[in-house]
Amino acid sequence: PRMLSIGKLSADHHAYYELSVAKGRDDYYTGRGEAPGQYLGAGTEQLGLSGTVELGDLKHLFDGTHPRSGEQWIKRQQHDKQPRTIRTTSGREFTGDAPIPTAAFDLTFSAPKSVSVLWGITDDDTRASIRHGHDAAVRAAFDYLERTACVTRRGKAGKRHLRGEGFVAAAFQHRVSRALDPQLHT
Repeated sequence: PRMLSIGKLSADHHAYYELSVAKGRDDYYTGRGEAPGQYLGAGTEQLGLSGTVELGDLKHLFDGTHPRSGEQWIKRQQHDKQPRTIRTTSGREFTGDAPIPTAAFDLTFSAPKSVSVLWGITDDDTRASIRHGHDAAVRAAFDYLERTACVTRRGKAGKRHLRGEGFVAAAFQHRVSRALDPQLHT
């Protein structure tokens, strides 16, 4: 079973998280039935964001603007939308669409299925212990990623790697999958 899945998100993906899914049958991200999203990461602290993720915050973050002030805090490099041609060392050429810039990454930390099922059928004290363990595991994994993968590239062809000052993250904890099966995940 996958404990961590990762997906790339473009700037317009906030709508899926905040609108489509939040208005779904179980108000999956920002509505009733699930815990509200919480800010996570050293970059979040530097922006003065803490506590609950509010509706509309993700759009700002994906656009590189501060959710409270609207001030731009990330300058995005302009990308042309012209098709790109890549030539291999053997001389073959491939032409395709210009890449879509990545605005964010979706990291889903999932408890094993057996843990999720136990969490769903057990008493309140055991459920609280499982949730505490899940929260600690998510925090430890996120901290590890922040220490080792918070880098950016600069210069021609991104040859210069620079350490980032921390991730800006919105953590949403859920009890069930979108199919409403037991799946404790953040």
